[in-house]
Amino acid sequence: MERKKVVVPLVCHGHSRPVVDLFYSPVTPDGFFLISASKDSSPMLRNGESRDWIGTFQGHKGAVWSCCLDTNALRAASASADFSMKVWDALTGDELHSFEHEHIVRGVGGAVERALGYLKLVYGIVHEVGGVCIVHEVGGVCIVPDIVTMAKVIDKEKRQSHCADVCSHLLERLRALKQKHQIIGDVRGKGLMVG
Repeated sequence: MERKKVVVPLVCHGHSRPVVDLFYSPVTPDGFFLISASKDSSPMLRNGESRDWIGTFQGHKGAVWSCCLDTNALRAASASADFSMKVWDALTGDELHSFEHEHIVRGVGGAVERALGYLKLVYGIVHEVGGVCIVHEVGGVCIVPDIVTMAKVIDKEKRQSHCADVCSHLLERLRALKQKHQIIGDVRGKGLMVG
């Protein structure tokens, strides 16, 4: 008889509720780092290799749905059910800015292009702790996930080519803003998933 696989929410030590997002920084001169978003409202920064706790970003009043680090791991961003997106100093934990919204904020960072071998490393860690790897078909991953989700795209009105044009314009404008404002750490993404 085949045993049913039970999925248990991923909880990092220090979080009191399930973890809903993990983000690894690129390798920096100080190593690489991991930031975790949790329903407990407090994103946490950890050493990416040892996974040791470095600090907690405190200030959200609702579940944190998404988090990321800039390319140098000097700034962090978090999106929350408290209708805000916050930018943090990753060295001191200080809140640098809070962007208030009319609705729950579910994502920060745009679509990040990962380094070669990154997903294999992450899948190994997830499987090591008994987790399940889920991929959307659009993601274009080169490894076998546990679950695949799919969506159909209807392009009668040439939406994909229009999206590419809008994306090019948007990336150009955002990169110009990055040159003017030091708080913008990185501009990246594909299609209209840009941050």
